[in-house]
Amino acid sequence: EIEIACLVLRRGRTLAVDRVDLRIEPGMITAIVGPSGCGKTTLLRAVAGFERPLAGSVRIGGECVASASDWVQPERRRVGMVFQEGALFPHLTVAENVRYGVRDRGDGDRRVREALELVGLATLGHRMPHELSGGQQQRVALARALAPEPRVVLLDEPFANLDAGLRLRVREEVRRILELARVTAVLVTHDQEEALSTAGRVAVMAAGRILQVGSPEEIYLRPESPKVADLVGEGRLVPCRVEAGRFESAFGGGACDGADGEGRLLLRPEDLELLSETAERGVPATFVGRRFHGHEVVDLVRLESGEEVEVRTLSSAAPPTPERVRIALRERRFRVFARGRT
Repeated sequence: EIEIACLVLRRGRTLAVDRVDLRIEPGMITAIVGPSGCGKTTLLRAVAGFERPLAGSVRIGGECVASASDWVQPERRRVGMVFQEGALFPHLTVAENVRYGVRDRGDGDRRVREALELVGLATLGHRMPHELSGGQQQRVALARALAPEPRVVLLDEPFANLDAGLRLRVREEVRRILELARVTAVLVTHDQEEALSTAGRVAVMAAGRILQVGSPEEIYLRPESPKVADLVGEGRLVPCRVEAGRFESAFGGGACDGADGEGRLLLRPEDLELLSETAERGVPATFVGRRFHGHEVVDLVRLESGEEVEVRTLSSAAPPTPERVRIALRERRFRVFARGRT
């Protein structure tokens, strides 16, 4: 496991990591997600040993590797790194690239074979990196990180340079490989979908601070603040009033998590559904347009107030839409924040 306690790091004049506390569960993939410049890569580099903290500590497997008084060199931390561009040596074969991390070990050849088998590239050890696809190159980089049997594998935006279709496939392959290896892994990404679909736990980061840590379901369905809701998932905050566990809003009412009084309802496109103009529930609206995304469609509708909202539906369940419609809330428990909460 990794334990980060009250960690502070500065990049130039900027406080990149501001008193971060985070525990990475052993044997699990944890994603750190946040916008560019929020400090997530700096935090990862501190765990790897490439950044010295101003304050706080980092412990790996119970050993303090960084603090005001302790410092363990990166090569002695047993941490594997996978970078965005893979960082393979272009003049070495696939097997030689993987061998690099275990070149001083007597069982190096065996570890190379095992690592390449684990990532599904056992027959490609003789190839050069330029002869591989982008996805295969990332799997070689992962094999190189796993060969020395690290305590932790750190992945810094490892899929960002891949095409959209390839990114999804490689992401699933890497997740499966890490689970088979039963290794503790930390994935840094700005892609919320990547974080939610790959990791067992997600830490949301902004402006150098960790805002919330939880399962993907907890982060998406029960964000602790409007800021987390904004960073993870498309949504808007709608004025409402709460009484006895139920809210009323311009879109209708329903069950909610929120204190009595004035509040703000978290409303995402999939929380709404389109109904015919003659439906008895919902509010009247005008159909504006539709975006097709393959597995889903997003309809844009305009309320009588002039406000425009999006409605997300599975493409297989999306009928042709007339000009006049009604939109209503789907049946579920909603998240409501107190008015003024940030």
